[in-house]
Amino acid sequence: MKIIRNLKNPRRSAYMAGCVIKKALPIPLTKLLAFGNRPSIQGAVDIPTYDGSRQACHPTTAVFHGNTYLACTPYPYGVEYYENPSLYVRKRDSRRWRPVPGLFPLVRPSGLGFEHYSDPCLFRWDRELVLLFRKCERHSSGKVELLYITSSADGETWSTPRLLAQGGEDAFICPSVAGKAMFCVEQDESGTRVVRYALDTLDGLGERAVCGIEGLDQKFFVWHIDCATHLDGAVQGLFMLQKKSTFPIQSKLALFRWKPEGNLWRLERELPLTEDERNAVAFIYKSCFTEDPGLILCSACDRKDRWFLYEKTI
Repeated sequence: MKIIRNLKNPRRSAYMAGCVIKKALPIPLTKLLAFGNRPSIQGAVDIPTYDGSRQACHPTTAVFHGNTYLACTPYPYGVEYYENPSLYVRKRDSRRWRPVPGLFPLVRPSGLGFEHYSDPCLFRWDRELVLLFRKCERHSSGKVELLYITSSADGETWSTPRLLAQGGEDAFICPSVAGKAMFCVEQDESGTRVVRYALDTLDGLGERAVCGIEGLDQKFFVWHIDCATHLDGAVQGLFMLQKKSTFPIQSKLALFRWKPEGNLWRLERELPLTEDERNAVAFIYKSCFTEDPGLILCSACDRKDRWFLYEKTI
């Protein structure tokens, strides 16, 4: 299947060749591959990725010291080995994302291959801006997921990433922090579920509990999430729901609200695609809340395997 996919998309094949020889493609070449190959959609956001492709996914935002910060990962044509978290900042009076100096990307594996970083989560904790992200490794005993953490008191100087937790394959998918809890998705042979971890400190994860989900269409499962805490303390979730056993991927976004009593996520409403989105999007991916409660930042893939970010009103 992957061979056919690569033959149909020479630009993707070039990125895969870089993985095989375990070397990143030269920036001039990636810029050439990206030329004239941007999807057209209202609200499109231009991200200057470190790899030069300007393709990105998995956004997460936080407001800190009056500026808005964004973490996301390059994802050129869905090649995961380039998917390493990068940090951007946007001034209060600007719509342009600029890389945070010296953190471009924040981390990068020693050599391309199976190992890669992914799934960033930005949030404020006391007087610091904090970032979580995952690292996927392959050991002789199987795949291992490592959850790392780094923080900054000024948004510019960041601590050396340190290990927060370790889990088995498909653990800590899409971590998202709300208040004193971290929500994430986990998957194994028995299925996929949303999990809540207590996060009383930033020294490790606390008690784990599987969340209930009310109102979920049984044809879909929760694959990626983002959480936001409102001024009244209510926690809202933006869930990417993926249709079971379908290829190509079919997905949709929906808003949920968390009820502490019973550790339950309850469906509020789905967020249907507009006609403009349907024309540009093959499927919607992990998306996030922004500083504007009426605006979300979406990531999506188009029918040419191009990954991009765009803003959507809700």
